[in-house]
Amino acid sequence: MPADPVTDRPVFRLSLPAVPCLSIPVRRLAALFSLLLVVTAGAAAQGRIEGTVKDDTGETLPGANLVVVGTAQGAVTDVDGNYEIRGLRPGAYNIQASYIGYETKLFTGIAVRDGQATRLDIVLAETGADAVDEVIVVGERPLVDVERATSSATVTQEQIEAQPVRAVQGVIAQQAGVTLDP
Repeated sequence: MPADPVTDRPVFRLSLPAVPCLSIPVRRLAALFSLLLVVTAGAAAQGRIEGTVKDDTGETLPGANLVVVGTAQGAVTDVDGNYEIRGLRPGAYNIQASYIGYETKLFTGIAVRDGQATRLDIVLAETGADAVDEVIVVGERPLVDVERATSSATVTQEQIEAQPVRAVQGVIAQQAGVTLDP
């Protein structure tokens, strides 16, 4: 057995066959393994909010909207009025529940813990017909629509009767952009 010339201790050498996966340094493998542990631990450190949305008579409300205020997360209730908002980090959240024809409710300080489900059952009261705000719809058409590839004109019965023509061809011939071949 060879000896180390400085310490005079025996030196052991281990030879491994050339395997491509063993050519990566051990430090890189350890770093990769540590990174995977951190990522999976972060994914497991998420909670959820779940529950049922009903009206004040106990009927479930399918299609009710639930929004985590300040985020893009939320859920819509299923046919049985159940919902689940997943992927929430631990902390306190504000949840807004709404449904057409029912009041909108805001629940504040809903606590979410690591890997646990927080139950939030919601009851919404129906709003009366007089509580609906006025909706004003304003629609305007531009004078010239550049997106439109065709042109059209409308001629009323009164306009036709006022024209000195005897046949339909005379009415058509008086329209802008129309010429008749004899």
